[in-house]
Amino acid sequence: MLSNRESARRSRMRKQRHLDELWSQVIRLRNENNCLIDKLNRVSETQDSVLKENSKLKEEASELRQLVCELKSNKNSDDDNNFVRKLSE
Repeated sequence: MLSNRESARRSRMRKQRHLDELWSQVIRLRNENNCLIDKLNRVSETQDSVLKENSKLKEEASELRQLVCELKSNKNSDDDNNFVRKLSE
């Protein structure tokens, strides 16, 4: 009977230790999860700003391409005008 009590006490202690370890693991995993959520939020914010900057740069590139086309068109017109002027001289 004494042996059974001692065995039951050891079993309760093992269960308590196991329960304590599980709670420690829960706390650790919750902390890790919070850290990962924070990191994900920072990365999402960075992605948003990069996407905005990328859109802005694409718009600028498009405007610059248009400007280059206009300048080339004006240069060709100027060359044609100079040629016509020289012919009429």
